[in-house]
Amino acid sequence: MAGVAFGDTRRGRRAQLLLAGAFILAVALIGLTIVFTSSSYTTALVNQENEVVRGADAVSLREAVQADLTRQFEHVYETNPRGSRRAPFEAVVSPIGNETAGHYSRQGRLVNVTMDAAGAGFIPGTQIKQQQSGFTFEQPAGGATGGTDYWYPVEHVEVRNMTLVVTDVASGTAQPEDAFNLTFETPADAGGNWSFTIYQDFSLSDPFVLRTRSPEGVVRKCYADSVAASKSATIHVHNGTINGVDCDALNPIDPGRHKYTLNFTRSDQIFGKYWMTVDKPPTSGSPTLNNKFDTGTRSAAETVLFGARVRYRYHSGTVSYETNIDIAHREIA
Repeated sequence: MAGVAFGDTRRGRRAQLLLAGAFILAVALIGLTIVFTSSSYTTALVNQENEVVRGADAVSLREAVQADLTRQFEHVYETNPRGSRRAPFEAVVSPIGNETAGHYSRQGRLVNVTMDAAGAGFIPGTQIKQQQSGFTFEQPAGGATGGTDYWYPVEHVEVRNMTLVVTDVASGTAQPEDAFNLTFETPADAGGNWSFTIYQDFSLSDPFVLRTRSPEGVVRKCYADSVAASKSATIHVHNGTINGVDCDALNPIDPGRHKYTLNFTRSDQIFGKYWMTVDKPPTSGSPTLNNKFDTGTRSAAETVLFGARVRYRYHSGTVSYETNIDIAHREIA
């Protein structure tokens, strides 16, 4: 009996030691977790503070504000008719500015988003268009700057919403050097020129060819079905598509990035219609003047709104940053 009691005692002490060891290990793990969590939290705070000190926070917040305003801009465009879109967009700027300012003031940062009163925050522009198909892309009556084989629809402008609807291509233009060419002539300090050429090569299964050339001389091509009187090709330069299909040759072109002069060369070799929106009002000079385009049904230059502009201000204990944010989703006049 005594031997049995002695064995039970030894087992009990061993169990107690194991229990105590497990408790110590659990406490150690909890402590280690707290240390790691505290360290991660401290690192996050330090990184956030570093972003504020270096100015990265000011830039990332500006990008967030621009994205939010662009979404609002799109909503206003989709839900309000033309001619009634200014006031709804102006109405959303103030609440966004107030919410942003209130949120960041609690973190010791002054953030302000405002828009000039009386419509001064809107950017005037012009929509230039050849309205009827069946015509070449030659310069309209009334003249424009250029030469015998080329002309300039617009000069030194930002361009967006550029669309060409090609209904036919002149015969004998199976080679790029014989076909219609559109060049984005770029200011010297912004790099070289972008260009694209449109022609049809019936030795190909998809004869309609759009060929682009980059400022570095890189050539890219896209192909589509041939065009004729009953079948057209719609080229959205800003979306980088032909007939709704992605065109890798167009993707690198960013006509809203710089001021361009558009050069139409051999424009008698292509038929259809086109339109584009530029950041100059019709009264700002040749060739976006109304009298440079037909007053009839073929061509027109109409006053539109190119976009909206808000003022962004960011101030912290170490960074002061102010800039304009331009929102240019679509025509909003």
